[in-house]
Amino acid sequence: MKKVNLSEIIGDSCANSFALAFRSMFCTVSIPNKNQATALISEYLKEYIEVMLPYFDENKINEYCFVTDTILKKEEIIKDKIKKACMDSGNVDEKELIRLLEEKSSLSDTTELFNSGMYNLGMILSFIDQSIQIDEELLCANSIGEYSNGDLLLAQKMSNLSIIHLGISSYIIELHQRNQQFHWNQHYNVAPNMQHIIKNQRKYQCCKKHFVKTNPKVNIKEECFLSDILLIVDLYRVKQQCILEKFMISLLFIVGSPEYEEWMQQYAYAILDILNEIMFCGEIHRVYLQEGYYNTMSDSEKTSRDATTRMSIIFSAGNDDIYIVRVDLPHKGEKFFHMNMEEVAGEKILPTGYPMTYEEFNQLKSKFDKNLLDKFFLKWMEKFGLKPSLRLF
Repeated sequence: MKKVNLSEIIGDSCANSFALAFRSMFCTVSIPNKNQATALISEYLKEYIEVMLPYFDENKINEYCFVTDTILKKEEIIKDKIKKACMDSGNVDEKELIRLLEEKSSLSDTTELFNSGMYNLGMILSFIDQSIQIDEELLCANSIGEYSNGDLLLAQKMSNLSIIHLGISSYIIELHQRNQQFHWNQHYNVAPNMQHIIKNQRKYQCCKKHFVKTNPKVNIKEECFLSDILLIVDLYRVKQQCILEKFMISLLFIVGSPEYEEWMQQYAYAILDILNEIMFCGEIHRVYLQEGYYNTMSDSEKTSRDATTRMSIIFSAGNDDIYIVRVDLPHKGEKFFHMNMEEVAGEKILPTGYPMTYEEFNQLKSKFDKNLLDKFFLKWMEKFGLKPSLRLF
């Protein structure tokens, strides 16, 4: 099988990771779908579409595989370690040898592009795009009163959303198990309410379908259902949550791609773990990336003017409170990679009062009067937060 080096065609680690995932997805499905592959490349690798498309030919899928400089380098390092372990016949560490052989097998799976993790991420990304594309067709069907067609589109959207949130949560659970950090009382699905939103809209759709069918004199062009307006709002909410899911996938790509060093994967995993907790049932509104130069020297003297904030995310939580999360590199007063979180309150940005877990709230109960806590906090979903009517300033 011929090896095609993506580093010579593309060169960018992020783009290489997408190409590995799309090729893996293309190879693993029983009937390779070139149209689907073309759509994904056009959306996420459009600057490389001319050089990439020739490799997505169903008649040539067994003739070659993708590699990168990073993969080839890792292959050589593992081969050297295995060779050294085997040559030292008098003192062979069997456990280390088994670990190296497993690492070689895992890297081989990635090289041959039948790696289930990368394949699943590519598929989930495809389903998110399909789910968002349904919205325009759905709104068009509703505007002309084709509620039966709208019901079918909502059913398809629900199916896509089910695959999306189950797929991502399964991947996150696997990561936590691998890092021995899995807990039964912790949630691993960042947006489980997407399906419930669409499920309610399907109920409205069925009622409208029945009403129009039993009242043929209703003029759809002149009449308007309140649920048609609510549908626009709910579709927007679900779209923002799909963007949140896309953001989680981008971190999962870093964790799962062989293109990134282990320390980068550890940082991505840490950010993923934190965001999965604080953005539960939330919606991303804006993501700002810092492209300014970051001077790696003299961390202790850096200030905000030295582009230490590399990414800012504006999002709303499940209770609609708006927060800003900033991912910062080391600077004066903070010598480690870290995250800051603030809450938008009116025209002010304040240190966050993000909702607490049951465990955190119980710790407060052991120190403060329960009646006082009831005055300041309310329970929503699985957390406790400050009451909206509370005035602290």
